[in-house]
Amino acid sequence: CTVTVGDTASPVLTACPGNVTASTDSGLCTATVSWTPPVATDNCSVTLTSTHNPGDSFGLGTTTVVYTATDPTGNMASCSFDVVVTDNEGPTISCPADVMASTDTGLCTASGVTLGTATGSDPCGAVTITNDAPSLFPAGVTVVTWTASDAAGNDSTCMQTVTVTDGELPTITCPGNIAVGTDPGACTAQVTFAVTGSDNCSMGLAINQTDTTGLSSGDAFPIGTTTLVFQAVDVGGNAVSCSFDVVVADGEPPVLTPCPGNINVTPSQGGSTAAATWTPPVASDNCPGVNLTSTHNPGDSFPIGTTLVTYTATDAAGNTTSCSFSVVVAADFAAAVDYSLLGVMSTPGVQASDVVLADMGSSPTNTLPDGHLDIVAALSASDEVAILFNDGMGAFPVLDLIDVSGAGSNPGSLAFGNLDGMPGTDLALTLNGSDSVLVLLNTGNGLVMGSVFDLFAGLGAHEPVDIAVADVDLAGTDDIVVACLGDLFGVGETVALSVNGGAFAPLFSSLGFNRPGAVAFCARDADPFIDLVIAQQAPGVSSQNVLLYENDLAGGFFEAPVHLDVPEQAFDLCCGDLNGDGIPNDIGVLTRPALPINPGIVSVFVNNGGLGFNGNSFNAPILAAAGLGVRAIACGDLQADTLAPGLVCAQDVIVADGGQNRLSLFLGLDCFTGVFDSTDTLTTSSAPSAVAIGDVDGNGIPDLVIANQGGDSVTVRLAIPRARGDVFGVACPGGLGLPQMSVPGLPIHGQTASVALANVPAGLPVIVGISPNLAISVIGGGCVTYVGPPVLTFNVMSSGTGDVLFPFDIPPAPMFTGAELFFQFAVMDPAGAFGTLSFSAAARIRVGF
Repeated sequence: CTVTVGDTASPVLTACPGNVTASTDSGLCTATVSWTPPVATDNCSVTLTSTHNPGDSFGLGTTTVVYTATDPTGNMASCSFDVVVTDNEGPTISCPADVMASTDTGLCTASGVTLGTATGSDPCGAVTITNDAPSLFPAGVTVVTWTASDAAGNDSTCMQTVTVTDGELPTITCPGNIAVGTDPGACTAQVTFAVTGSDNCSMGLAINQTDTTGLSSGDAFPIGTTTLVFQAVDVGGNAVSCSFDVVVADGEPPVLTPCPGNINVTPSQGGSTAAATWTPPVASDNCPGVNLTSTHNPGDSFPIGTTLVTYTATDAAGNTTSCSFSVVVAADFAAAVDYSLLGVMSTPGVQASDVVLADMGSSPTNTLPDGHLDIVAALSASDEVAILFNDGMGAFPVLDLIDVSGAGSNPGSLAFGNLDGMPGTDLALTLNGSDSVLVLLNTGNGLVMGSVFDLFAGLGAHEPVDIAVADVDLAGTDDIVVACLGDLFGVGETVALSVNGGAFAPLFSSLGFNRPGAVAFCARDADPFIDLVIAQQAPGVSSQNVLLYENDLAGGFFEAPVHLDVPEQAFDLCCGDLNGDGIPNDIGVLTRPALPINPGIVSVFVNNGGLGFNGNSFNAPILAAAGLGVRAIACGDLQADTLAPGLVCAQDVIVADGGQNRLSLFLGLDCFTGVFDSTDTLTTSSAPSAVAIGDVDGNGIPDLVIANQGGDSVTVRLAIPRARGDVFGVACPGGLGLPQMSVPGLPIHGQTASVALANVPAGLPVIVGISPNLAISVIGGGCVTYVGPPVLTFNVMSSGTGDVLFPFDIPPAPMFTGAELFFQFAVMDPAGAFGTLSFSAAARIRVGF
């Protein structure tokens, strides 16, 4: 039988692969995929088939692989799995070449840069290419990224470099040159400044200082020129520079401290210079190198008067500072000026025997008075009269020599006056070794020889040695009196008078004349009639040797009943106002001893105001020793410091000392105390034979003119105004017991004075006060007292000997009244109480400004 055995059992597939995921092969859009096929089993034989085989290439996407197992009976079994192929490979891309560009003008970017085009491909089809390039490229390097994208979303990139260069220069601004002065007290200047710049690429701009000074804004710059250099550099390396100078100048002047104050010094007796010392100021400056110079140095000698001393500090920059002070050499007279008496044809040795001051006109051809005193000298050796004409300021540039040799003898003594009643000053001269007097008459355009008067016709041997001229009878013309020394045997000794040009007649002497050697006219009192004084060189006689003659009011004189006594040999005399009462009725007599080893004597007779003109009219003589070889005497007020009558008298006496080549000055005769305040000497260039006193420079202060017998010249010593005053020796009634002193002329505030106090009791302080509240009280006898409370006092201890000097300043605050400044002083006792003046009346104060 046929048994049909039917196979109904299906085959079995085992180990069917799972889904497979694969990426496309490189460079392809497919993927070769392998797997392990499944195993087919059946109860019978089996056939295994599949749609794909391992190693097949699969396209993108999902492909289902199916395995089928079939047995002979047709039973089938299958299994499947997916092969998923994905594209994970990016496309290829190629960037264009790198690009170079420049910034746009004025900008830090570049526009319109051409980049080119990137290329790309992909196995699976088309690609999309993009980039991230900006529209404006900044200066510098910009990287542009190109991207290629395929359909599967795979990207590939490449980089392109775009380099934008900045070729545009930046700008830089420096300040202009800076000029400054040094800071106060420093040798540097702190200087600030700003340097600015700009660029198209400002963010990267750097401003650098490229000089090597090491100085920046705000630093201290030294004196001189400092050049600073700055550079602006932008991001492109473009650079530009600028420079400027900082000029520091030292405009600060040096400092001088302390500058000395004014210095007052006094020359030695008779000297014309004085040394002054001081501590020089110290110069300092903000910069080193200050130099100090001066016009004078400590220890230098200074001439009489005021010399300005200037110190100048100069620094290295040329800045200067000066300070000045005055060295005042306080003297009564300026330095001596000698005027020659020699003409073009003169022979040296003219011997000026006498000198007077008279207004002789302005020139040799214009001899009418011009208001200035001229110098007239008798030249005994050359038989000439010399006239030096005043230029109006105390200089004598013009010399006129008048030949008088025709008179028959050489001239000796001089006098001047109006002898003919005509305008102009005439001269009268004694003729040595003769019996004659010569008159020179002024014609207005010169002087001519007039009469030669024989004193006593036919007698001779009278030897006229001194002459005086005055209007004795008030007839309008001057008269002449002559002293005749006589000969060694006493023959011819007389005094003769000529009135109104008449013949000379001898005066009568009850005692008999004994070598009369000098004559002078004196005023008796305030009336216009003048009296006569005669000095006799009577050897060995010390009484009745200064003879007094009263005016008889009829053109003559009569002998006074009482004469004056001086030591032997009254050699010369002068009349003047020696007690400050305004009347020239006081007498100064110079005696010359027989023995040359003894000094001369000055005797001053002050008129006491008694009636008449005789010995009883004068106080006892004030005596002072003069030098050896004295020859002449003169009286006057050298500093014009005598005040109104009854206030202060300070008259002076001058003696020509030919033996010692000097003048002896007896200064400040105090009519209350009867002593001279001080003595001094003036050295002369040769032996002085005579001296004249008069204001030749018109400043109101008498000057001195000295005849130098051995020097062929006359010497002029101009007075230096230096107001001084004296203390009353006794207090006026009602003056509170306080003596006063005055200083003529109101001093300038701030001036320095020196006060000297002598004879103050030892151990007592002296209080000096300045009083601005001046009250004038006239009490009994016309004594003028100035009182007022002091506003400034100064203390000084006195040793009781000599002078005590201390300085003080006129205070600037008080307002002084009147034309004079008055001082009060008192002595304070040890108990501290103020009292009246307790020291002697000889205590004195002198003040000089």
